[in-house]
Amino acid sequence: MSESQTPATMTVEQLRGWLRDWVVNVTGLTPEEVTDTKPMENFGLSSRDAVVLSGELENLLGVQLDATIAYEYPTIQALAQRLVDGEPASRERTRPRVRHTGGGEQTPGTHDIAIVGMAGRFPGAGNLSDYWSMLVEGRDGTGELPIGRWSEYASEEVMSAKMAEQPLTGGYLPDLANFDAEFFGLSPLEAANMDPQQRIMLEVTWEALENAHIAPNTLRGESVGVYLGSSSNDYGMLITADPAEAHPYALTGTASSIIPNRISYAFDFRGPSVSVDTACSSSLVAVHQAVRSLRDGDSDVAIAGGVNILASPFVTTAFGELGVLSPTGHIHAFSDDADGFIRSDGAGVVVLKRVVDALADGDTVLAVIKGSAVNSDGHSNGLTAPNPDAQIDVLARAYADAGVDPTEVDYVEAHGTGTILGDPIEATALGAVLGEGREMSRPTLLGSVKSNIGHSESAAGAAGLIKVVQAIGEGVIPPSLHYAAPNRYIDFDAERLEVVEDPREWPEYSGRKVAGVSGFGFGGTNAHVVVSSFDPADYEPAPAAEAQLPGEGALLPVSGLLPSRRRQAAADLADFLAERADTDLVPVARSLAGRNHGRSRAVVTATTVEEAVKRLRQVAEGKVSVGITAADSPAAVGPVFVYSGFGSQHRLMVKELVAASPMFRARLEELDERVQFESGWSILELVGDDEQTYDTETAQVAITAIQIALTDLLAAFGARPAAVMGMSMGEIAAAYAAGGLTADDAMQIACHRARLMGEGEKSLPEDQLGAMAVVELSTEALVELNAEEAYANIEPAVYAGPGMTTVGGPREQVTALVEKLEGEGKFARLLNVKGAGHTSAVEPLLGELGFETAGITAQPLHTPLISSVDRGVIHQPGETVHDTDYWLRMTRQAVYFQDATEQAFANGHTTLVEIAPNPVAIMGMMNTAFSVGKPDAQLLFALKRKVSEIESLRDLLAKLYAAGAPIDFSLVYGPGEVLPAPSITWKHQRYWTNARPASHRAADLPGQRVTLPNGMVAFSTTADQVPSALSLLER
Repeated sequence: MSESQTPATMTVEQLRGWLRDWVVNVTGLTPEEVTDTKPMENFGLSSRDAVVLSGELENLLGVQLDATIAYEYPTIQALAQRLVDGEPASRERTRPRVRHTGGGEQTPGTHDIAIVGMAGRFPGAGNLSDYWSMLVEGRDGTGELPIGRWSEYASEEVMSAKMAEQPLTGGYLPDLANFDAEFFGLSPLEAANMDPQQRIMLEVTWEALENAHIAPNTLRGESVGVYLGSSSNDYGMLITADPAEAHPYALTGTASSIIPNRISYAFDFRGPSVSVDTACSSSLVAVHQAVRSLRDGDSDVAIAGGVNILASPFVTTAFGELGVLSPTGHIHAFSDDADGFIRSDGAGVVVLKRVVDALADGDTVLAVIKGSAVNSDGHSNGLTAPNPDAQIDVLARAYADAGVDPTEVDYVEAHGTGTILGDPIEATALGAVLGEGREMSRPTLLGSVKSNIGHSESAAGAAGLIKVVQAIGEGVIPPSLHYAAPNRYIDFDAERLEVVEDPREWPEYSGRKVAGVSGFGFGGTNAHVVVSSFDPADYEPAPAAEAQLPGEGALLPVSGLLPSRRRQAAADLADFLAERADTDLVPVARSLAGRNHGRSRAVVTATTVEEAVKRLRQVAEGKVSVGITAADSPAAVGPVFVYSGFGSQHRLMVKELVAASPMFRARLEELDERVQFESGWSILELVGDDEQTYDTETAQVAITAIQIALTDLLAAFGARPAAVMGMSMGEIAAAYAAGGLTADDAMQIACHRARLMGEGEKSLPEDQLGAMAVVELSTEALVELNAEEAYANIEPAVYAGPGMTTVGGPREQVTALVEKLEGEGKFARLLNVKGAGHTSAVEPLLGELGFETAGITAQPLHTPLISSVDRGVIHQPGETVHDTDYWLRMTRQAVYFQDATEQAFANGHTTLVEIAPNPVAIMGMMNTAFSVGKPDAQLLFALKRKVSEIESLRDLLAKLYAAGAPIDFSLVYGPGEVLPAPSITWKHQRYWTNARPASHRAADLPGQRVTLPNGMVAFSTTADQVPSALSLLER
């Protein structure tokens, strides 16, 4: 058959014969071995052979053909039919039928998936900042095999020979053995028997959550899915090659399925935990599965990505023997000098949420996954051969799922492995879907991060996705490297494609940034993810969060598992800020608020960068000074919230807080509604009156409402009591805090009690009103004084602490007692009150008080209550104690506050916090602390007269945080700019197996195997076990 023949003059059978002869000549097979119905790759044809075949067919038939024609029609029969009869009419390559894209009935906020954080380690870049710099500057992170990599095989003759014959240039991470086992609570033995892929993913997941400003501890027990791609098991191969060194820990330590499971276990994530192995598309398939998990509700947060570590030379040398590795040591994606790929290490993950949840949580949305798709090549031209139709199909499905017009795509981060046939097949598919109907002036820009870092296989998709997200954020598309000239087998103009050769401003053809990311597994699993920039206008806005304690300066929390790690964190932050003298501290504080908080904690309060750096350096040096709160470890037992009684009121109480904190004001407004209903006046009106002087009735009600509102505000920040105590009327708010009363019932009791006491005062002439005083007097001394007529009617009212007793009785007797004690040099002070509470003077009120409180239903406690009514008895959760009798006893009998305080200390509490407009109980608590040998107890207060209420609460939060409370500092500032603070500094140590593979059977050698420090292996035995040296050699 002459070369001048055309399809019109050739029959299908003639062309089949020509193709059979061509295959026989190229492969050396016999004619009988070559059939028309088997994929031609089965005959041993390489991708280069397929390209040569397309060229020879062009010469034979005088037509122009795609270089990928033999992959589109993989059998002799199909190819001959196509070339003679033309494209089948039923073949619709550019618009495959898409029946279902998943997702069901969803809003944009639940269909679209927000990328809120990410982290990665790639050749030439140990973090994302370095990664972006390398990409945008057009640098190559690949290189020669590092010294020490694969040294375990140095004495293994067969593998050493193979390594010497094959190109080993690649993308390598440094120090694979390094890991912070202590941080994750792993023993050295277990760490050494763990695949470095598990170790790296533990650290990278932590870094990604830090990047997302999500404290990992806040996700414990939650529906967090983990979807991770991995396709190599090099470390397991190394360990199992040497049974003498293998440990049972290696069962879990080297299993690929355990990589996501290890993360779910370490972080206590309760969502799906799935390992994905589809080879080079693994990490994109993992992202696809994570997206579906979020849409379907299986997960509320998802960690998705992949890892690839070249811990063994086996796969690299095998690829070298197949001839697919680049002899020039680079990936020339879409370039005419493409000559294969190079392998690389890599690890990358993204943190995903439904957009609606990310908005509600105030997360920073880096980009949005609009859609994704996964499919298979099916029966292509060989198991590892790409299928152009399948690639077209996966693209079409992804854009249908995303609801994005393919012509609006600005950029595609391609699979782009730099192979002579793979690149043209991918380009043809992109042109078929993204190029159809696209204007010449708006080409799809094309690039491949593999040109920078090599082919990281099961982490490749994550590397590409992270690159795209960074490019979206920066508005610049980095160049694709090693692109010499357009691949001659790709018609870039026809496909509407253009390779990015220099940093390119993102074009935004549709008014937003839109990109696709492709990944194709060598077994035929294809994946494509559609990503766009985030526009809040596309979604229902979430209720705007507001700052609750706005003020000058910032709270900068630093922490660590140990004091040494806390000091390191402080030093890192100081160095970071020292280089940014003009930085606003609040965005940094927002970043730190989203960090996990270790056991050893410190908070620096600062208004300037200079001040912050100075104080952080002091923390780093283990010093404490003004503006620093620190603790080496949390308190063994949580804080007690102490609700003090009458006397804490003052003219300006909570005025600043009502104006500054929307949450506090809203809660006070709710409580005020009950007050107006019960009493006919408004707390908020009194707070707003600068001249207000509170009387018995208004003070008691206002204090109770303020205490309840403070309790709820502190709870919103994460400050909750481990136990509560009340003092006198403070028992009402304490009952609410312990769960014994609803807020509505608590305010009702406060209103009734205050009204009755106010009415009692008003019913008596001034000279008949009793008086109260705080005196330095013991119970026994008071009993002795009662024997004297001048003090006969004085009664104990409050046992506040050792030497601090509040007494009440007729005014003239109380005044006389104060004068007597002052004359003796003892402490004594009249209180500015009318009447004598907690004495027989209140007995006439009890009947009506019992009637008013009879309809109130007490609730079971949810927090322990240390009762000053019941002389320090601790009522446990589940008990119901706040019946009418409790309130009558609280009103009439003396307050045994000292007993309650002693009981708090006896039960291990060392932090007591007074919840009131002004501290009035701290002195009594201090005296008790000293008397029971607790001089270091922390006695704190929420608010204090003449001190900024905002700064006072900020200071309290800092102290509670240092003591171990899970404080959410983000509420201090509200939403706004976030400046990423330095990531964790890992305390790496070396963990690696001692396994050494051997060409000869070690089991045949006598004695005990010993691994020497230099890596060599010796066998120790006694002379009688070795008959002769010759017998050893013969083995």
